[in-house]
Amino acid sequence: LTHLSLTNSVTAGAELAMGECAKQFRNEVWNCPNNAFKNNHERLENNRETAYMNAILSAGVAHTVSRNCSQGALSMCGCETNNGLDKTQEEWHWGGCSDNLVFGESVSKKFLDTDTVTDKPRSLAILHNNKAGRIAVRKTMRTLCKCHGVSGSCATQTCWRQLGDLRKVGRYLKKQYKGAMKVDY
Repeated sequence: LTHLSLTNSVTAGAELAMGECAKQFRNEVWNCPNNAFKNNHERLENNRETAYMNAILSAGVAHTVSRNCSQGALSMCGCETNNGLDKTQEEWHWGGCSDNLVFGESVSKKFLDTDTVTDKPRSLAILHNNKAGRIAVRKTMRTLCKCHGVSGSCATQTCWRQLGDLRKVGRYLKKQYKGAMKVDY
């Protein structure tokens, strides 16, 4: 049952990513049709569109799994603890329930980075673009804080990290897409 709920989250993340891709490219010649995701990876051309599809798919899975963790929808994970993040000010501390991007990224890698045994250019491109999608999710996260104190003095703050909307991630990746260059292996 645990693996079923995780698989359901991965599927939901993939569907969310496909929808976001279609929204980002709705006014373009290539409009990111859903059937593009269903093609065999070996038959897909190694181009900017394929790169975007891999990145948004990886981002969608990481985003959905992370959010499901912090919402308590998955029994194998919960809130991220933020122990690895630096505090820059002494008047606030980590608390609340941060979205668990560490777990979301690991699930995204497990489900999508399956072609790691070869060093073919196509495999390396897929791994690179999957990683770019996960980085985009991390870069669009934001820190939220809540003040505590007498009469709203904000003597101390509790802060946590929250994922941005997948729309922000999609826009971030589209900027990367527009500036992408073909690289020879």
